[in-house]
Amino acid sequence: DSTVILDLTVHPIYAINLVEEICEGDTYQVGDSLYTTSEVFVTNLTTINGCDSIITLNLTVHPTYAIDLVEEICDLESYPVGDSLYTETGVYVTNLQTVEGCDSIVTLDLTVHPIYTTNLVEEICDEESFPVGDSLYTETGIYTTLLSTINGCDSTVILDLTVHPIYQDTIVAEICDGDVYQDGVSVFTTTGIYTINYPTQNNCDSLVIIDLTVHPVYNVNLVESICDGESYQVGDSLYTVGGNYTNVLTSAEGCDSIVNLELTIIDVFTFNLNAFICEGETYFAGGDDQTEPGIYSDTLIGGNGCPQYIITTLYVNPVYQDTMNVVICEGDQYLAGGDFQTVTGVYVDSLLTINNCDSIIVTNLLVNPTHQDTSEVFICDGESYYAAGADQTESGTYIDTLTNSYNCDSVIVTVLEVMQVFYGSSVVNICEGESIELGGGLQSESGFYIDTLISNANGCDSIVVSELIVNPVYEMTYEETICDGDSILINGVYQTEEGIYTDNLTTNTGCDSLVTVTLNVLPTIELLSADESICLGESIDLFVSGSDSVTWAPAIGLSCTDCIDPVASPSETTTYTVTTIGCQGAIVEIEVTVYVNTIPEVAIISEESVIKGDSVTLFAEVSDPDATLVWTNDQGVEICVGCTEITVSPESTTAYNLEAYSEAGCSNSDQFVLRVEDACIYSNLEIPNIVSPNGDGANDEFLIKYEGVNDVSLLRIYNRWGELIFETNDITGDLWDGTFRGQALSPGVYVYYLEGTCLNDKPFTVTGNVTILK
Repeated sequence: DSTVILDLTVHPIYAINLVEEICEGDTYQVGDSLYTTSEVFVTNLTTINGCDSIITLNLTVHPTYAIDLVEEICDLESYPVGDSLYTETGVYVTNLQTVEGCDSIVTLDLTVHPIYTTNLVEEICDEESFPVGDSLYTETGIYTTLLSTINGCDSTVILDLTVHPIYQDTIVAEICDGDVYQDGVSVFTTTGIYTINYPTQNNCDSLVIIDLTVHPVYNVNLVESICDGESYQVGDSLYTVGGNYTNVLTSAEGCDSIVNLELTIIDVFTFNLNAFICEGETYFAGGDDQTEPGIYSDTLIGGNGCPQYIITTLYVNPVYQDTMNVVICEGDQYLAGGDFQTVTGVYVDSLLTINNCDSIIVTNLLVNPTHQDTSEVFICDGESYYAAGADQTESGTYIDTLTNSYNCDSVIVTVLEVMQVFYGSSVVNICEGESIELGGGLQSESGFYIDTLISNANGCDSIVVSELIVNPVYEMTYEETICDGDSILINGVYQTEEGIYTDNLTTNTGCDSLVTVTLNVLPTIELLSADESICLGESIDLFVSGSDSVTWAPAIGLSCTDCIDPVASPSETTTYTVTTIGCQGAIVEIEVTVYVNTIPEVAIISEESVIKGDSVTLFAEVSDPDATLVWTNDQGVEICVGCTEITVSPESTTAYNLEAYSEAGCSNSDQFVLRVEDACIYSNLEIPNIVSPNGDGANDEFLIKYEGVNDVSLLRIYNRWGELIFETNDITGDLWDGTFRGQALSPGVYVYYLEGTCLNDKPFTVTGNVTILK
């Protein structure tokens, strides 16, 4: 046997994948190869064992940056490059690393522009303005204006401005034409408004405005005419005679006014006229149509403008109208209506008077007939009948030739016959109020009455004379009054009811005797009222019924003592007596008592304020231990009834009301306002908004005062870019004086930040602005 012992080692062949990054300018080596660009490279190497080793390289080459910056900032600002802050003008090179870890060189060319503070002391005149930036200032004062320079940096301009007044005076002057008005060296002679500028010691205008009026001097020539009897006035002079006159007057403005008057007098004429009209006609005179005689005056205006007077005497001639009543007898005739008339009618004749006016005659013609009559007349013995010119008492025939009522002949033949007459008498009795047929009518009065009767066939009277006796009927009326419940004897009966009672009797002549009794039953008066109860200081309406006429006593506490409904307001319990006059004068009275109850005194006792979230007890003090107590809040919500104390914890200031009611219903109240104070009262922080660190002792430091809080534990001051420039935990000892890193800050606006704790240990923060002024 041949034994071969093989110790075999198999070396690996490597296939390596590399992902690598380098920066621009660097190299990456694989074997003997150097790579500097981004690419995938495959390299075959030999291991120490002589085996292949394939390396695949995925190479990324990151760039390196070189940045040139040219920047500008304002003083007190900074420009950051990486972790560096640059605050001064210069060129700065900073090496940084990119996110890939490669170098980034930043070259900063930085310019720091200054912040300017300009103090201006200026003077201007009123109505002028001083510009600072976009602002115009017109009043005296110190103004701080923040501007931006051309580089965009703050430029604080503090302007101390004085505004000097401009004086203006207006003079209103008047002169007459020909005069002059002088102001200083200026002379004015015509109407106008003149402005004169005088400089003041501050070189501001002093303006004088002259409002000048030059009134004219008048020279007036008047040529006037007036009527005789008139006058013409010039000033205070009256002229009535023609001629030339010169007047020197003063105008309303006090200047001379010369008036030359040439005056002419014009005659005035008067004409007298006589006018005639007939009655019923009219004539125009005196400005109207006239119908009555008289003297009338008319005034006319002639062509020269003066009046012409016409005096008219008016005569009114009558127009006659006569009415004639003419009576003729049948067979006669009468001249009327231009002819002889024989028939009854109206006839008119028209004539002319000597004044040539109408004269009218109206004739009423009546033609009366003539009569002839025969009559037979019967009379009774003792009578007479007029016939044949005399009173006839004997039977016979009588002839009368008469003129009738128309004055015409009337022949009457009378055949007269005298008849026999009978006579008698009687006595008649009646009662008063009755009547009987006597004397041709119903008779009710005593006396003698004659009745003429036809007693026989010849138709003559039968005369009966009656004596009428009227016997009286007695009527007695009287009135009785009793009180309700009483009685009285009337007609033999006791009566108790109100009414009219009548009793008929007979006299000895057989006539009625009437007795009438009117019975009045008066009601008995009963006064009714009720006792009342009131609280002290109140009043109540009392009322009593049963009578409208009463008297109250005593008068204390009553609004009236003679009314049925007085208002009672006594200060203590009082019994009043009410009195009236009853039936038949009886005195009726009752008593009314008004009970006066005391009002409980009540008060709320407590602390005046409470910290929000805490509680406080309100105690009731009341004079009446039996009073009922009712607690409510200012919303009217009931809190407790019967409590002598309540404990409350309001969220805000609240009013609490306490009502105390006595057993009699009298009440009194008290209100207590409990002020709720917040545990943290920021309004009590006194934080200034301006500091002026100029060493004058006023507002040189940022001093904060406080009360109503536990403490202020932190104060920070930031500039406008948010940079912290001051911080302290002791605001009473370490005060900010407007500096940063020992250097005075430029005027401007800065932000403060405060932290502290309230009285209830809750934290608070306050922020705001503070301005530095120099």
